[in-house]
Amino acid sequence: MANIKNIVQVMNFHSLIRVDKAKREANKYFGVEDEINRLLYSITNNKNLKLDKKLLLTNDNGTYNNTYYQVKGELNITEEEMNKLMESEPLNSKLKLVLDSIVKYKLRNDKTARYSNNELYSMIEEGTNNTPNIEEELKNKVINTSDRYKQEIFDFLYDIEVSLIEG
Repeated sequence: MANIKNIVQVMNFHSLIRVDKAKREANKYFGVEDEINRLLYSITNNKNLKLDKKLLLTNDNGTYNNTYYQVKGELNITEEEMNKLMESEPLNSKLKLVLDSIVKYKLRNDKTARYSNNELYSMIEEGTNNTPNIEEELKNKVINTSDRYKQEIFDFLYDIEVSLIEG
């Protein structure tokens, strides 16, 4: 009987570890959600907004936010490489399409505006491959990381709470 009790205790301990790991993973997504909400608020309340990745990756005072450091860390790239990605016009144009789709989907209830996971992945792949000033190794990091998270992050984008604030 003592052996069964010990086994149950070990199983409970492992369950707690898995729950804690899942909680840490979820907290990363909450930070990204806050940044996207801030960005979407800026989009919906400013018609003259110049939209690019710098807006998504920086705070109002111009310093890099958590999303910048999460992307940089996930890709395991240098600041110089991150700057190349941020300055990429092809990636910027794809980001604009995605953010516009989120606004249409959430605020205008346009269910046809939602891109599929494969369409979003293809947009990242195309934007990355069409950026002339980045090395093949960096392109591969972006594409492979996007492929790894394709099922998680892209569904997450369309689950973000978005609301239009009149003012």
